[in-house]
Amino acid sequence: MNTDGHRKIFVAVAFWVILSVAVLAIAIIELNRVDDNTVKITNLDRCSTNIHKDIRKAIFDAVFFYVAAANDHNGRETSRYYRAEIRDGSCQQTVQNDEVYNTTAIVDIPEAEQSWRIQYFWITNSVIWVDLGDITLSCLSADELIFGDFDCRNIPFAGRNTVDPILSFLPYSQINYDVRFGGFTPEDITELNVMMFIYWFDLLNSTKEAAIEKYKAEINEWIKSHDLDPNDYMITIHLHSQEPDY
Repeated sequence: MNTDGHRKIFVAVAFWVILSVAVLAIAIIELNRVDDNTVKITNLDRCSTNIHKDIRKAIFDAVFFYVAAANDHNGRETSRYYRAEIRDGSCQQTVQNDEVYNTTAIVDIPEAEQSWRIQYFWITNSVIWVDLGDITLSCLSADELIFGDFDCRNIPFAGRNTVDPILSFLPYSQINYDVRFGGFTPEDITELNVMMFIYWFDLLNSTKEAAIEKYKAEINEWIKSHDLDPNDYMITIHLHSQEPDY
């Protein structure tokens, strides 16, 4: 092979080597990049494989909100961003409706010297059900703290958040209603948002009011089936009604 041929091979190899190094460098930079006003949980995928990117971002933003609130309560400065990790052995998952996952874990934020219990619903990487990112953070018990006590339970709004047992069973759907976590009231009552659908066939031999009461009773029985009291919850119904077409 002549010298010109060797030169062309050398240039081609050098080009691919430089391109590969550049791609690798960009990937490393992107992997370590952290957006402002967020807590990047670096090992979240170990606890939620293929979680949707929008829910992942919502989790990171929610943790930052709580970290900043704790810093304000304790008179500490909040950094632009933080890195965090799911604590080894703390990840617990349950599967609902074949596609919906419920995860509970402890997240440690060393730079902020804080740890929180986090619970969230998620699905595998899909374009549907993106709104499942219901996220709850709550304080840990004293024996679970590894950075010392940061007065979590006295932080406004944060201290009253506890992991309500009903969250393990949400979201819950039937043909006529969909029950989801709606947040906590100022009185620390768990709110359940119910999307209720009254179809034309519900009204053939009944009234809309009777149908609503029927499905409210079903939801109450479902709550009782988990040894919980419906009176302990604020149930907010969002009604969608379809009148019969005669």
